Amino acid sequence: MRLAFDAYHQTLPDLVHSRRPFDADVALASIEAGIDHLYSLGIIRCDIKPQNVLVNESATSFLIVDVDSCHRKGKILDLKWGAKG
Repeated sequence: MRLAFDAYHQTLPDLVHSRRPFDADVALASIEAGIDHLYSLGIIRCDIKPQNVLVNESATSFLIVDVDSCHRKGKILDLKWGAKG
């Protein structure tokens, strides 16, 4: 058995700074769908920021990453050190 994964080559800020055109409505809808899916599973994503969104080469698919700050709804939030900014 083999697994295949899509390649995500850049972050959302990388895409914005490259000045390559992309559909911001698609990006926002994709990110919102990811957050909604996690929430439907009872998972709260606590560290949403542009640096935690990866973009595929064609800038048509957006993926939320760095999920170590996720917590189950209703559970006590453990604090961790965050990133600057």
